Amino acid sequence: MSVLFANVTAVTMDPARPVLQNACVAVEGTRIASVGQEHPRGEFDRVIDGQGKALLPGLVNCHTHVPMALLRGYGGGHDLQHWLNDYIFPAEARLDDRCVAAGTALGLAEMIASGVTCVADMYMHTGTIAEQILEAGISANLSCGGVYFGAPEDFSPDACGDCRNQIALTEEWNGAGDGQIKVDASIHAEYTSSPPLWQWMADFARDYGLRMHAHISETASEHQGSLERRGLTPIQALDRCGVWENGGIAAHCVYTTAEDWAIMAAKDVSCVHNPWSNL
Repeated sequence: MSVLFANVTAVTMDPARPVLQNACVAVEGTRIASVGQEHPRGEFDRVIDGQGKALLPGLVNCHTHVPMALLRGYGGGHDLQHWLNDYIFPAEARLDDRCVAAGTALGLAEMIASGVTCVADMYMHTGTIAEQILEAGISANLSCGGVYFGAPEDFSPDACGDCRNQIALTEEWNGAGDGQIKVDASIHAEYTSSPPLWQWMADFARDYGLRMHAHISETASEHQGSLERRGLTPIQALDRCGVWENGGIAAHCVYTTAEDWAIMAAKDVSCVHNPWSNL
């Protein structure tokens, strides 16, 4: 389907021509075909008059747990570890595909209504989330947030549920919807896993050309705990296993250090700061 947005104020995000008055933006299928102040040639299936309105690229929500729209406010007021262990983890253990689908649909509807057209999501039942993503028409990077609480010496990828989830998610959904969905490798956090999983996930990301998504230094206790356990910050500990070799997303980064930032810059790791959550 071809659509023309006419007579619109186009906010291009292009430093050379940041705002175009009385512009035309032509869309062919899923591709923006042209942006300019001259009326493009040809016929369009739909013409939208944008007089008095601004048009800008869709917003990107770079770190989400979309189905958790269902849990909004639950356990509020507690520190992260108390909130996770006493409220969220027990509640999430009761979620099934039907619940996750409902929460995803709600979260996506809210984001689309406020201009978000792409998300980077980390959650379980990820195939169900992918189905909702395709139906909503939004774009997404999806990951399953790998965890491993067992003894490091007992780690086996065949027995680790999130290794199996990562393989299935990649095989079934990477590139789905003509590229609408991309899959990321993922580690939930330093404190919810251990080096054998990090190494496996890093190798998997390398073999399949995937980027990484992880929670990093969200609280002082998380950051300090990593230093006490390993003598390394979370960024540094994961880097020792090659986790960042393809770049990726480090969520929160409230207590990261200058040394961490140097690693992130060298490895093309983006800090996704989450002010509302972090407050």
